[in-house]
Amino acid sequence: MICMLGFCVVNVIHSLQLFIHRHHFDIHSPLVMLITGTVDVGVKMFAAAFLDFSSATSKRMLVCRFSFYLSPSATVLTIATLRLMDHKQLVAWLDPFAAICTCATVAITSTLATTNYLTVLLMAVPKQFALAEICSQFEANENLHHVRVWADGNHILNLSAHVRFRCFKSYAERFESIKAFLTAHGATRVFLQPEFEKDEGAPNGDCLFRADKFLQLHDGRPVEA
Repeated sequence: MICMLGFCVVNVIHSLQLFIHRHHFDIHSPLVMLITGTVDVGVKMFAAAFLDFSSATSKRMLVCRFSFYLSPSATVLTIATLRLMDHKQLVAWLDPFAAICTCATVAITSTLATTNYLTVLLMAVPKQFALAEICSQFEANENLHHVRVWADGNHILNLSAHVRFRCFKSYAERFESIKAFLTAHGATRVFLQPEFEKDEGAPNGDCLFRADKFLQLHDGRPVEA
């Protein structure tokens, strides 16, 4: 984001210089500029087919993504088209003005997109997640461990955990209630990895997935990913 803001500042300064010396300014290759802008739009439209814009957590984020994505190309196409139509005086005013507006749009949208996730970098486990208290609610044979908490922006808080069950019947009976319990404690989305006790399993309290890999290594069997 810092590099992007620096790029925008440099372009704004250059655009202000064009305002001052606009009587010397002209676009000498508008056709090349138009072709470049068209190719850029085509590539972005092709890439957009593989991007998941629906993952935006708010309308503001969706607007930021589209503005950041399309505003530079739209500016290039507009200026090139006007110059090909021989509107030199209009282009002399509009090109630096449009460049400043585009840089401002890119700077603002990139800043908003970054600050939306900045709290994730500064935040460890949210205060509403009293993990020790949550884990204490589980029985010894159905303990909760390897808990991970992370956020997708400011509105979605994910939680993943391993949960040990004595048998599949216990898993079927308690799985949904455990998810509901964690959701009630502040998790937006819950991902649970069930574990079932085995005869060769590790002592109670250890992770059965880790214990299984440990046993495979000592038995000479390949370790599954």
